[in-house]
Amino acid sequence: TRCVGVAEAGRAAVPAVHVTVLPEDISGGSSALAWSELRNSGCVSLQFDVQHASVLRASANCRALLSSVPSSALQLTLATQECLVSSNSLEVLCKNLPPQLASLRLLFSRAQATQRSLASLPAGLRELVLLEMHLPGSGMGASGAVELGRFISRCAKLRAVVVDVSSSMLFAEGASAICRAVAADVQRVILNLSRNELGPSGCRQVAQDMRRWGCSSLGINLSENGAFGTCVRHLCDTISNMPLTQLTVRAQHCHLSTSEVEKLWQCCVS
Repeated sequence: TRCVGVAEAGRAAVPAVHVTVLPEDISGGSSALAWSELRNSGCVSLQFDVQHASVLRASANCRALLSSVPSSALQLTLATQECLVSSNSLEVLCKNLPPQLASLRLLFSRAQATQRSLASLPAGLRELVLLEMHLPGSGMGASGAVELGRFISRCAKLRAVVVDVSSSMLFAEGASAICRAVAADVQRVILNLSRNELGPSGCRQVAQDMRRWGCSSLGINLSENGAFGTCVRHLCDTISNMPLTQLTVRAQHCHLSTSEVEKLWQCCVS
């Protein structure tokens, strides 16, 4: 549904609303009524697809977007195409997340994340069961990853965690902070740590941090993190002790020997 058409949907409670947000939709005028109607729509699931960078450029726009989320909404998805989400915009979005959410999906193809912006994430979304965050190439660094990890650890009801922080300069400290934040009772974990210069020691630390996980579905991407053949044994030992029914491991361009590849393969198929 286009933003300007939400008024029609808002006249009766609907289970789900999908809004494509264009610059004119956030600038006021005739579309202001649509945002008001959206707040009163009674929808349970809401998805915003932002089509232009100018929509999220101003702090007021970010606040207006999230203020339109009805109190009935339990599932929120905010997705951008190729729009750049600045660190300031991300900070405002983090500060204004609705507290009642059970499912939160922030799907940003281009975003700038800093320690400050990620520290603005809520003290904890108490009802959150599913968290999906795509922040590839965000440049958050280890300090930003620590803040993201703190947020994850504060969401006590989480059962599914999907995080893409590839190419974000995490290094070993940041990757470990996110892994340690995942609770033992989370059932599904998909984590993309590729291209973060973890090196052998960092990959080994990640494998050790994963030992406390009890998930049944796991996807882990450690591609392009330098030679980490020495950590294959640690990773396989960790995986073999998990109650897994679904497993995906990616380790491209990691300079594994033939025997290490075979060991990893045997671990995945056993």
